[in-house]
Amino acid sequence: MAKKMSKLKTEELTEILKQTTDIDVFLDDNELLPNVSLAEYINELVEEKKTKIADVARKAHMSSSYLYKLGEGKRKSPTRNKALQICFGLGLDIDESNELLKLAGVGVLYSKIARDSIIMFCLEKKHSILKCEELLEKYKELSIINEK
Repeated sequence: MAKKMSKLKTEELTEILKQTTDIDVFLDDNELLPNVSLAEYINELVEEKKTKIADVARKAHMSSSYLYKLGEGKRKSPTRNKALQICFGLGLDIDESNELLKLAGVGVLYSKIARDSIIMFCLEKKHSILKCEELLEKYKELSIINEK
């Protein structure tokens, strides 16, 4: 298959799966959902985007020591807001962000929820987390940075 399975959108992958007659062949023939940890995913993105953990933390408005511990696997489960901060710090798009959120076990962004729509808009438009905070406040939605 020309396109790596891990790069396919969920809908595309589901369609391929629906047409599959043998699950063994499907799983053997395709690079499916690699068993990657959140720490590995964050480190992979840091390397891919040619940045540093300290820069990501600064852009995310979070402690660099927190992010270092997460990247080392010493912290396991960030809150959804902390995971979203990391998404902004890394400059992720919606798909990359949803992958990070899934790996963090905190639920993906859902466009039928106003707060999530604002966040998705800001991620896709490459707005800073502070710009996103302004929009969240404007529409009376909960902050990402100031957890309550």
